[in-house]
Formats: sequence, C-alpha cells, structure tokens
Amino acid sequence: MSHRNKPQLTALVAGLLAGLLVLTGCTSSNGSKDPTGTSSPSPSPSIRAGVLEAAKAGADWLAEQLQEDSYLEGKVGESVRKDVGLTMDGLFAFAAAEDWTTAETVAAWVSQPGALDDYASEKDGISYPGAIAKSGLALSLQYVNYPTGIAAQRDMLAERLLARLQDDGRLTDNSNYADTSNPITQALAVLFLLKQDRLDGLEADPVAYLVAAACEDGSFPDSFDSPAGCHGSVDATAYVIQALVVLPDQEEVLAQAVDWLVNQQTEQGQWENWEGPSVNSTALAVLALGDVSNNGPANIAVSNGWTALAKWQMANGGWPADNLSQEADVRATTQAVQGTAQTSLGVLVGLKEQ
Repeated sequence: MSHRNKPQLTALVAGLLAGLLVLTGCTSSNGSKDPTGTSSPSPSPSIRAGVLEAAKAGADWLAEQLQEDSYLEGKVGESVRKDVGLTMDGLFAFAAAEDWTTAETVAAWVSQPGALDDYASEKDGISYPGAIAKSGLALSLQYVNYPTGIAAQRDMLAERLLARLQDDGRLTDNSNYADTSNPITQALAVLFLLKQDRLDGLEADPVAYLVAAACEDGSFPDSFDSPAGCHGSVDATAYVIQALVVLPDQEEVLAQAVDWLVNQQTEQGQWENWEGPSVNSTALAVLALGDVSNNGPANIAVSNGWTALAKWQMANGGWPADNLSQEADVRATTQAVQGTAQTSLGVLVGLKEQ
C-alpha cells in the first residue's frame, strides 16, 4: 500500500472509530455510560477492516526500517546494533498486520542459531526467562512458514525455560546482576509453556505465582516484591491479561485486572507510563482489553484507545513514542501495529481465536 494514501486512510479510520463510539458508548437516561455493556457490541467487520488497514500502513513503514530486509536495529548506549528482541517485536507486528511475506523473512532471521544464542542463550550459565519465552513465542506464530527444525528449537527453548523454574513457581534470571524477572516475563513464560503443552504436571505452578502477584486493586506491578509496595503498571497488567484470558479458571482475577486497566484510561483515550501519555502503553492496553470478550466498558475503552492511536499515527504510517515526539519510533510502532490490528499474543500463536 502506498504511503501517499495515508492521510485519507487516517480520516477513514477515524470515521469508522467514531461509528464504533456511537455503538459502544451507549448511555443511560442520566447520560452516564451503561456499566453493564448490554448494548455494547464488538467491533463490526467494517470497523475491523478499517483499523487493520491502519495497522498495515504501520507495518509498511516498519518494513522500510529493516536492515538487509531481515532485522531491526536498536540503540544500546551510544551504539546502534542488531536488536534480536526488537526484531521479534517486529515479527509479531508483521504477523498481526497479516504481512506474511515479511513475517517469514524476519522469522527465518530470528530462528537462526546465531540470533537465538545471542538473545536466549545459556552461555556461561547466564539465562533470562523473559528472553527465552519471547523467543519461543516468536517461533510459534500461526500461518508463518519457518525453516526446518523449528519444533526442535521450540523444545530446546522450553527446556531452557523450565530450568529456571523455582520451587515457588517463579521463573528467575540466572546472571551476574540482580534478578529482573517480573510479571511481564512470567506472563510470557506462561503463554509459551501453555503453547508447548508444558504447564501440566510441573512440580511448581508458574500460573499460581503470577496470579498471586496481583495488587489489592487487581492490577499487576512492574516487579515482584518491590520494597515500595505493590503499585499497578499499565504495561505489566496488559501483558498479564493476555495470559489470563487463555488460562482456565481465572475469571475473577481477569475481571479485576480488566476493571483496573479500564479505569487508567485518560479522557483523551490514552494510557500513560511514568513519563506521560505513551503510544506503547496505549497500544498494549487496547490489545489486552480487546482480548476480553463481551465486556461493555472494555469495548468502550478499546474504541477510545483506537481513536487515540489513529490520531497519533503519522503520515508515513509509523507511530511516535509519545505526544512530544515528531518522528516515528520503531519500538512504538511495533506495539501500535499489534494493538491496532487487535491481534494478541494468544491469537498470534493460536491459543485463541481473533
């Protein structure tokens, strides 16, 4: 799709979203939103098609950022280098936007031993479960044709991940530095182990550990056992919701997490991180809430979030990092494409339907 059509595309999507707001923002006789959601349907096929076009425009821009048509670069300190984790985020985005040709090219690059050994290795005994789980999910996408031997690579990653499972159910880092494992990495691990049919029969329960990390208000924090107490994080809660929605018997904790996340949305339809309004956090929240079926308030929040993302999208198809940025950002765009396309990790790997 040509980027020259992008301004008209944004107008089209904004118009479709306005229609969605009319459908989902139903009010009671006193003018307040209907809390039951009984008159709040899911997005219609035409609206789904409109936002998918916006996602495809973002994926087009993202494809132009690929180096050697295969990988994305990220900044580490003052240097720019091949970024395997960011490239995996790009792979999720291309699959979400249904750009299968680019997705398969990128999948071939991230599945090669050199990339996996760099990102999800056990070299010198160092191991990070978040990187391992993310790699496993990147090698598990539906409708993507991988190189031969991919099943053996997934099995290898599952074994590496389970080697980090502790007696209490937490999957911890093994490194020379502080343990940075957190609810996001735990959620990714649960998703990958579920995809691999490796959750049953474990001596320790990673799902129970994840659920127990919830704060009293239903949110999930950025870190486990913070000395500052349990404070909800939009990003962490959004990732955990994507795991909870595909797990059995988690309806209560899922509902509480969804309620908390809905209530964090600003009047402009955005979600914020510690720096203010964030494309990444907004896209994550939209993605997670859209993963929950038949929830009126969540549907309203998703439609408002979609509108915010449509306004943020730039003429070249990419997304900036926040309200102040004047240039499209690769990391923000990978997440915005996935959130706009409304294709969660569970959907991407075939654990649930769209």
